[in-house]
Amino acid sequence: TGGSGAGYAPPVPYPTHDGGKGYLIFRAAGLFAINPTTGQELWSHEWITGANVNAATPLYFDGKVFISSSYDKGCCLLDISSGQPRELWRNKNMKNHFSTSALHKGLIFGIDGHTGRRQTGVVALDPKDGSVVWRRELGMGSMRLADGKLIVLTEDGNLYFAEASSTGWLELSKKQILTYKCW
Repeated sequence: TGGSGAGYAPPVPYPTHDGGKGYLIFRAAGLFAINPTTGQELWSHEWITGANVNAATPLYFDGKVFISSSYDKGCCLLDISSGQPRELWRNKNMKNHFSTSALHKGLIFGIDGHTGRRQTGVVALDPKDGSVVWRRELGMGSMRLADGKLIVLTEDGNLYFAEASSTGWLELSKKQILTYKCW
């Protein structure tokens, strides 16, 4: 699918504006959409980081795509419902280094930050404007959403379970499960 350099995120299937099927590919130079039958590029949106790394999987919902990258890049929400990307907003409120964000009950939850840096943790964003709803400093790590719960494994080996809540970090449990750096 071109020569702009590979990314780390897996392809994401999505319904195209004309009722077909496309795949979102997050490569080093940005987000691309391709036709899975022909391999033809449908559209592209430039998103270049200082390290040419886009690792977090794009998050598709309601004709929109949320992308986020670390290396001080930030995040943006694209409207792709017309068949061409249109930026709705862009900011640095979420900078996913490697862990993919998740959508739950109208909020985007994710790990903001970069390994080895301060001020990293879980953030809840409002997808309407990209504003921070709440933030909890836990350090760098990975996150998944399951059954309305955030499952966070920090880089230093702490495993957290918390409610995916609009009101703030609601921790259910925490346990040190590893004693070495964990990505």
